[in-house]
Amino acid sequence: VGVLRENGMKVAIKVRRPDVAKTFEPDLSLLRLMVGLLNRFRSIEYLRLGEAMWEVEELAAEELDYRREADALRRMRKLLRPHGIKVPKVFLRWSTGRVLVMEFIEGVRVSEYLAMKRADPERVETWLAENRIDLQRVGRRLYQSFLRQRLEGHLFHGDLHGGNMILLRDSRVALIDFGSVGMQPPEEQMKFRRYLDAVRHRRYKTAAERFLKIFEPLPPCDLDDLRRDLYRVYRGWMADADVHELPFDIRSGLYLYERMSKLLAMHRIPSNWAWLRGARAEYTLYACLKHLWPDFNLEDETNRWFRGLQRRAARRAMKPASIRRWTNEVVAALSEIPRQMDNIEEDMGERMERYVLRFQSTTSKVSQSMAGLIGVTILGLSTFGLWLVTAGIHQHVLDLSGIRSWLLRSVASAPSLTIGEWMAAQVVLH
Repeated sequence: VGVLRENGMKVAIKVRRPDVAKTFEPDLSLLRLMVGLLNRFRSIEYLRLGEAMWEVEELAAEELDYRREADALRRMRKLLRPHGIKVPKVFLRWSTGRVLVMEFIEGVRVSEYLAMKRADPERVETWLAENRIDLQRVGRRLYQSFLRQRLEGHLFHGDLHGGNMILLRDSRVALIDFGSVGMQPPEEQMKFRRYLDAVRHRRYKTAAERFLKIFEPLPPCDLDDLRRDLYRVYRGWMADADVHELPFDIRSGLYLYERMSKLLAMHRIPSNWAWLRGARAEYTLYACLKHLWPDFNLEDETNRWFRGLQRRAARRAMKPASIRRWTNEVVAALSEIPRQMDNIEEDMGERMERYVLRFQSTTSKVSQSMAGLIGVTILGLSTFGLWLVTAGIHQHVLDLSGIRSWLLRSVASAPSLTIGEWMAAQVVLH
């Protein structure tokens, strides 16, 4: 703790120990070696230890370089202000990679509150009344803020234990120690939102399918047993969540996360370490809510967050900046219509050319077939005409019965016709 000379403001000063980076590097090197060796075993590929190693290295970089924490403080202070969560102001002017100077926040840490509650419950109740602190409001604010951080914002506090939460007057709360901050990409946020939406509507089969999407790509194996197991876990947990007499661990997400983690390991589903980082923060938060707000109901609070999400989206849509952006997007889309029409016309022209060529190719084949058929017909008619001429000569001009030939033998069986009838038949054939 220190004081700024220019204004006498009380500040918290965080100083990194001189040799901590050198001490930590051998441990990281050993861990990299172990991960490299373990990755040779195909039986544990599903653990994705390479991703885990990357997460550990990122955590180490965040913890050892205070410039990263200073940036996280600055960004999270702006992000959490609408949540009613206080974040200390960072003084970049006096902060470096080894020293972090920030506003000192007067209050009581949740861990200190819990210790005092066990030692002197009556004194704690008096302190809560004097400072107008409603622990249910505090717990709700913490949980709703975490969901907004993880599923709406770009960053979330990754270490929500009691030592990093400070109780303030009038049920306000502050968060400190942003050395561990997670990021949730928009596509991952959408997957988790859709999963939570299925859970809160008790569509257990859909929830199981959407939960597995978080861990894609999945291994090429039969997942029907896992889906059935997840369905049973969701159904059983939702039934227990409404029984207030059951322990907090069973009613809350603590039990749900434990069961799902065991199922994933049992069925050898690859780990999603980025998701697990957020799950770890939520799990730690549940451990605090267990003491701050024993009546916490996960389903009710999830529904509350979804309602808030809809209201915030509606408010953002009505802001002048959003209206201008939408207007610009509509104008841009309208200006693209002529070019799109040209593209469509060109595309349709190319398709028509392909259809014409295909039709011509088909027509050529049909023409060839018809030509062959006509040729065979003409040959047959010519042969028949020759046969008629021969039969007419045999009957009226010259007896050809003495000549041995299959044609003349068939001529002998021809019907007897007059000269005029033979001539008419020849005219018709020609």
